[in-house]
Amino acid sequence: MRRLLTLTIALLLPTAAFANPQEVTTATPPIGLLLPLSGQYAALGTDVHQGIEIAARELPPNLPLNLRFADSRADPITSIAEFRKLAHAEKIIGAFTFRGPVGMAINPISRAHQIPLLGGVGNKEFTAQNEYAFQMWPPSDREGAFLATQIARLGLKRIALLTAQDDWPISVSDGFRGAAVHNGLEIEYDQETLPSEVDWRSQISRVKQKRPDAIVLNLSLHQIGPCLRQIRDAGLQAPAFSNFWAGKKEVITAAGSAADGMRFVEISTNYDKLKVDLAARFQANPSGATLSGYVAMHTLGQALQGLKDTTTRGLYDRLLSLSEVPTPNGTFTIHNRIVDFPLTIRVIRNGEISDPTPL
Repeated sequence: MRRLLTLTIALLLPTAAFANPQEVTTATPPIGLLLPLSGQYAALGTDVHQGIEIAARELPPNLPLNLRFADSRADPITSIAEFRKLAHAEKIIGAFTFRGPVGMAINPISRAHQIPLLGGVGNKEFTAQNEYAFQMWPPSDREGAFLATQIARLGLKRIALLTAQDDWPISVSDGFRGAAVHNGLEIEYDQETLPSEVDWRSQISRVKQKRPDAIVLNLSLHQIGPCLRQIRDAGLQAPAFSNFWAGKKEVITAAGSAADGMRFVEISTNYDKLKVDLAARFQANPSGATLSGYVAMHTLGQALQGLKDTTTRGLYDRLLSLSEVPTPNGTFTIHNRIVDFPLTIRVIRNGEISDPTPL
């Protein structure tokens, strides 16, 4: 089991030791942060972590935050053990986590112990199954529906859809299918694939027979690049669309020149101050995961400010009272425990991510 990392951020100080957190004795009730700090989704954990740090530095200087980091490895079983440790040993009064399989795995524990759980979780059942859950990511059916609408606006009609058998992609594809009907799209090929799949040649052969206008690769982080490369090597040149993982460096590297022109749906990160701060501190650009962590930390900061009942119930009641979260990068509204993030389409050109131009 990974060692639990502990960090108290005294924002009265000019710097905070995020890189090498140290345990500090404090009376401030702790908040748990269960993130993929290692494993194949560690790049997402890095993005989230950076958003959390930028937000923490923007919070009021009289607000001490006692943050307890734990490594989920993006694995549900590991996450359950780590969340129980946070709940019982660390006595957290609230938590933030990232990735659907993790959030859905610990959702019942959050509910049983009445611990407010903020989640960068796309599963549309996240808040429905747990009244103590707050969604820091667009519900996946909305992501899928948005992608279907954008494809239809491009005049594309016949679609091939590949979906990884993973909590979030399955839910996104469900939303895509529902919206496809209303947008006049015809899904000519619809196939799920194991998250461990690395060879798509037989599926690509069947896709070619359908002659689709567009291909939607709603696959896992490590699958999108190799699959797209195999598609292009097979001579299939239909426009490719994907989820926000497509914008990660490892995906673009794995796809090589095949990534050129691929479009993907993502939370809009067009916030000038956030871009400047990330570039200055981390030499990085914001992703949807960055923004999720950023808004979650501001949400927790706003809820904790002036909080006298520093219990799980006190934090929960304060979170319920929030209808919006003001930040230096704009105000984010909350409706039915779900933050309203704007969505956008991005495109990869010459290994870089930019706004799309017409096909």
